Amino acid sequence: MNKTTIALLVIAITSSFSLYSREEFGADRYAMLSGIRESKDILKFGEKKFDSDVYIYGKAPTKFLSNSYLFIPSRSKILNVAMGEGRDAVFLARNGYRVVGIDANPSYVKKAKFLAREFGVRFESIATSTVESFAAESASFDAIICINYIDRNINNKLDRWLRPGGILIIESFTDNQRGRKEFHGYNESYLLKPGELLTMFPGYKVLKFEEPLHLNKFTSGVILKKPEVNTLKGKNL
Repeated sequence: MNKTTIALLVIAITSSFSLYSREEFGADRYAMLSGIRESKDILKFGEKKFDSDVYIYGKAPTKFLSNSYLFIPSRSKILNVAMGEGRDAVFLARNGYRVVGIDANPSYVKKAKFLAREFGVRFESIATSTVESFAAESASFDAIICINYIDRNINNKLDRWLRPGGILIIESFTDNQRGRKEFHGYNESYLLKPGELLTMFPGYKVLKFEEPLHLNKFTSGVILKKPEVNTLKGKNL
């Protein structure tokens, strides 16, 4: 075997080892490249870039909702309060739910409509002057979701809009998020006290509660079921 042949053989063997020792394509890297994970360079609390074509929070649904939506019976009519750019509303519509999404920012509503068109689904999207000004009939929704939005002044409305036995899904940031560099400019009224979600709707049954402390974001999330009967009054709500 001459020197040229030996050199070529060494190169081939080295290339083969390189092929099988490539950097592992882990779940985190996949999530970033596929758009599932939110980029830290883009996602900053209080950023005012929503008029652009970029979906600041991505197009994938929030993790808490995507892990919890099966608590909602199929074909339910759902109100998505403060839907933002529509990622959760579109996700629910793709899973066969009848969705009404509301938001006070017309730019959000416009982008939500484009996102629905991109994924080939339809849902009713409504721009309101404020979420509090939205009007709906009593017991008109089978489920209501509020993600990254807390307005304690509308809790009574949420209760009234939700039918007896309906599902309420809420998630937002806790006080532990305060002081982190990503917190700058975020609306402090959205922050939750530890365990606060467990007390917001007395009489509701807790189906799921999470308040993780080991992640890079401090959130609190709950899934509640409205009672079928008002036990205090002994009649339907």
